[in-house]
Amino acid sequence: MFLVAGLGNPGTKYDGTRHNIGFEAADRLVQRYGLTPFKAWKGSHLSRGTISGEDVLVIKPQTFMNLSGDAVGAAARYYHCEPANVVVIHDELDFEPGDFRLKSGGGHGGHNGLRSIMDHIGRDFTRIRVGIGKPPRGLGADFVLSRFDKTSRELVDEVLEDVMEAVEGIITKGVRGTMNTVNGRQSSSN
Repeated sequence: MFLVAGLGNPGTKYDGTRHNIGFEAADRLVQRYGLTPFKAWKGSHLSRGTISGEDVLVIKPQTFMNLSGDAVGAAARYYHCEPANVVVIHDELDFEPGDFRLKSGGGHGGHNGLRSIMDHIGRDFTRIRVGIGKPPRGLGADFVLSRFDKTSRELVDEVLEDVMEAVEGIITKGVRGTMNTVNGRQSSSN
């Protein structure tokens, strides 16, 4: 079983913000692959189904970003998902809108949602880092909670389709094979 966690903050106030890119990806996965509608479950909204014949859970933690690990950890433990089968989709300040990369293991890079997840399941999970751009100096919190301009929004909508393919690739080909394809393609397009 695979657990895909899209990170964000609950509530309509945060819909469409940079920090909620993971929620958007989770919503698209559920729609694209015809998974069950989200239902409240232990601090998450949870959906179930199959992608390419594999059982998949998709969650949107409702604990706010900084406590994402509470929800991800609960789902991983309850459904017996090893960290190697956990995929976390989150916003990444170091990449521009329209860019994304896969990463397996490693540190949190100052991302409090990742820090919280590591506190619960360790570092051996896969991250899909979706670019939101760098904030103007000193405006980090306000920037991640703001919405994309029209041009960036179009780029993000396009890249989220690529993210769907990356999730399916992780499930069907494994992390390494998908990482080589995705990260190589992203590097050559810059």
